[in-house]
Amino acid sequence: MQVLVKLDKTPTMLVTHIHVEGLQVLCDHCNTSMDLYLERRPTSIFQLFGEADVEDDELVVLDPRALAST
Repeated sequence: MQVLVKLDKTPTMLVTHIHVEGLQVLCDHCNTSMDLYLERRPTSIFQLFGEADVEDDELVVLDPRALAST
């Protein structure tokens, strides 16, 4: 499996671009290891400020007060 992660950071948000390719699995029938072709490119956006009620699967709004305690 190959995974490539790219981060784009600004003062108010962090955008992640993740590229996953290839996977090794066991065959359900004979239990032999085999390569399974898989390609996925999900993107997530982590925002420090904004409305938490936004209906966007890619957007995660973080409470800045929670980050201040770490």
